[in-house]
Amino acid sequence: MMNKKHTNHHLLKIKDIKTMCYNMMMMHEKSKMRQIPRRCRPVAGRSAGRTL
Repeated sequence: MMNKKHTNHHLLKIKDIKTMCYNMMMMHEKSKMRQIPRRCRPVAGRSAGRTL
């Protein structure tokens, strides 16, 4: 019984790490998307304003 508990806990930990990595990735993608309009403002100024 203790062994089963331990494996469950281990799986939960892996799941937490995976979700954390996913959240970090999503945050990175968002920051990338935010930075793009700043770099090429004359080109994607109006289109970026429309999507946000």
